[in-house]
Amino acid sequence: MQDLSQTGSEFVKKFISVLVPECVSTTINLSDEAVATEQSKAVPLNLSQYTALLTHLNTPTVQYSSALVLPVDPNTVLPNLARQHTEIMWNKHIYSTIRTHLGNASILFYDPAQSDRKLSGGITSIWTLPLAGRLRTFFFVDGHKPLLPHDAEKNPYTKLPDMQTQVVAAEYSGYTYLIEPEHIITHAAMYRRPKGTFGMSCEVFVVCVALNRGRK
Repeated sequence: MQDLSQTGSEFVKKFISVLVPECVSTTINLSDEAVATEQSKAVPLNLSQYTALLTHLNTPTVQYSSALVLPVDPNTVLPNLARQHTEIMWNKHIYSTIRTHLGNASILFYDPAQSDRKLSGGITSIWTLPLAGRLRTFFFVDGHKPLLPHDAEKNPYTKLPDMQTQVVAAEYSGYTYLIEPEHIITHAAMYRRPKGTFGMSCEVFVVCVALNRGRK
């Protein structure tokens, strides 16, 4: 009889591969055939997404030109097509869009524009794009909306920093961040609580980021 204890990790890997068939690596160098396969599954980015991606990749050094400005330079043009995912695996963790799985979409991340600033939010879309022979992964993330000042002063967790928990309004800010996998710190455990929680005037999310355990 087969020893299941020795094959458990392999079973989990196979199980995850079924649940997340779009697992990709952002570090491997792609063959021409792999690039063609990726491009065959690509769809157009909308204007705001493409503009954000172009700005992100050209900061701090300009590397790409726009596909929307004529004449197009084929040597530097950034494709306006990318492959969209509902969920993806990175560093042995699954990340999803809000519509697919709210828990896997809730993250703590570094602001690319201010590397020491930590933010929380939800992933709204995930894209992969072959660039310079390497597959790059990009996440669009809606930041959580901060509490109004009169509610923020009632937040009990401001005096309990070791709990690594914050309270935010139970809605997203409307501001979208474009990040890459290295900007993700950890998943965030998020609990929706009703109006009146802690005496606050609105419905809130209690967001715990202790899953990080101080590693990033």
